[in-house]
Amino acid sequence: ISNKVWQKWARPLPENGASHIRRKGYDMAKPKVFGIGFQKTGTTTLGVIFDRLGYRTASYHQFRDFAGRDSVSMKEIETEALRLAQDYDAAKDTPWPLLYQSLDRTFPGSKFIHVTRDPEAWITSAVKDFGTHPNAIHQAIYGVPCPEGHEEIWRTRYLRHNEEVQAYFRDRPEDCLFLRLEDG
Repeated sequence: ISNKVWQKWARPLPENGASHIRRKGYDMAKPKVFGIGFQKTGTTTLGVIFDRLGYRTASYHQFRDFAGRDSVSMKEIETEALRLAQDYDAAKDTPWPLLYQSLDRTFPGSKFIHVTRDPEAWITSAVKDFGTHPNAIHQAIYGVPCPEGHEEIWRTRYLRHNEEVQAYFRDRPEDCLFLRLEDG
């Protein structure tokens, strides 16, 4: 994403009164930006872009202790994410993509970036990276703790997420930037 395109898309809200609204310390004049593509869709690169643009970025790192638990619920993850999001300008990677609707309600005026990639390339990358290593966050998201041996379950969840995001933002193209990893 060129800096010119980014600045046009992620510009502050106009000075019409709404830009002065504060909600729990959230300044709507500086919209938060959330990467809502699943892991293995360029989330590391998106984080680098956020960092270079001066965004304080939350990621999977803040949730690593959840991954090693015996179990964790999506409600626990969501509660922690909404708490953390107060202190960050941007977020990306697991579990942030699953929380786009809550983030949208909690931080009105936020921007979203949904990066996808070919489903076969995505599952191949996920299996290579996560293999059979159990992860409580993955269990909460996919219903199984790891991708290897559960490729179809993971692929189905990935595709469902992509469809749900497109439907949610269908009438709000100014709020969500859709990118395909293969398009560069």
